Amino acid sequence: MQKGQTPVLILVGILIIIVVAGGAYFLGKSANSKPSSTPVVTSQSPQPALIPQSTPDASPAPTGAGETTNWKIYTNSEYGFSFKYPSNWKYEPNPAFPTTIAFFEVGVTPIHHDGDTKSNEVFNFSPGVNDSSLDELKKEYYPDAIDTTVDGKPALKTPAGEIIIKPSSNKPLIDLFIANRDNATLQKVLSTFKFQ
Repeated sequence: MQKGQTPVLILVGILIIIVVAGGAYFLGKSANSKPSSTPVVTSQSPQPALIPQSTPDASPAPTGAGETTNWKIYTNSEYGFSFKYPSNWKYEPNPAFPTTIAFFEVGVTPIHHDGDTKSNEVFNFSPGVNDSSLDELKKEYYPDAIDTTVDGKPALKTPAGEIIIKPSSNKPLIDLFIANRDNATLQKVLSTFKFQ
């Protein structure tokens, strides 16, 4: 070994150790930051009171009520409404859009709509999405929407299958959407809507 090579070899050895340690650190950090297969629901704003109930609704039943007898009841006390939904659905807030409540089939790992990702929601709704009137929405965004009612409250049904309800003049709109466009199920859900 020539004179003067010892410090160079020591320096190369230290650099190799730093590179290996740094690589191990970043590899370990990236393995720990991979998303888990179970979504974590977080919220940055207060959530409406979500009160699931498994008892049948005591109010008069709509036509075909036998089909909804075993359905669960979703109640939103902040916006003053409740409705029944199929017992093979579960609901949870969407972490990307905290006011949106999404329903999924039981046993399916939820994939929420986040604006870019294709979701597996079967039904979702967003209370308080807009302060516009139904007439303004129809004029500006949904000229082909059909005027309708839900539990006696004015609503629009858009060509895409969205239902937009205006519960009262002092309450914001409620936007309902059934993802798979199962119109029969949507009609059954809508027939159970009750506003307090």
